[in-house]
Amino acid sequence: MDYNDRVLISLRRQYSENETVAALSKKITDLEVENGKLISEIQHLEYQNKGVCENTKLSKRDKLEKKKEEAIPSLKNTQKLRKENKSLKQQRSDLMYQVLMLKQKYETL
Repeated sequence: MDYNDRVLISLRRQYSENETVAALSKKITDLEVENGKLISEIQHLEYQNKGVCENTKLSKRDKLEKKKEEAIPSLKNTQKLRKENKSLKQQRSDLMYQVLMLKQKYETL
């Protein structure tokens, strides 16, 4: 007998109720096992994803702390420059006043 004949004979065969129930029960069990594996895989991936998100949050927090530490000296430098700028403006005003005074003296001569 060739392959086609064997397949046709098994298709035409009348299975008993017990054989059918046993075959379906085995298939259900196999599918339940596969479903359990997939559920376990999903939970594992969600756990890994949660860990990655927490690490990302920590790294963002670390980045903010680093930027803060970098900004503090810059802020102090900016405050120092503001004071220096203010004093230079005052000196400029004084020099402008002196120039005006000299200009008036020159015009009176």
